[in-house]
Amino acid sequence: MSLLNSQVPSRFRFYVDNELKKERMGNEIERVYGRTNHGQLFCFITSEKSRYAVRLIIYEEYQHLRIQRERGVHRLRKKEYFTTREDASNFVKEKVRKYSNGELDIYAFRVRLVPMERHVGWIWL
Repeated sequence: MSLLNSQVPSRFRFYVDNELKKERMGNEIERVYGRTNHGQLFCFITSEKSRYAVRLIIYEEYQHLRIQRERGVHRLRKKEYFTTREDASNFVKEKVRKYSNGELDIYAFRVRLVPMERHVGWIWL
């Protein structure tokens, strides 16, 4: 399920804004925030230039800690292209529904050493 702007932590909105500044993209049309069933935040951004592009950004906790190992992780997680706005919008709706239910189609991870006093358990991308 998508989140209302008021439900999105300001640190994640700031993170998304900073990541998008690094992108060359057309006019932003839509931004949809969501949260996985594990509580991880994500955002789909739709833009338009000659066609519609949908970008996915996933929030990563403990970004300031050194990366030990990673696989399949890029600054921008995923980008898809569509010829119509309706197709792009339907793609976003379906992905938000799936990701919110824990049906992730991305196999990527990043391992960071987290001090035990800060967090005990797994950190998911």
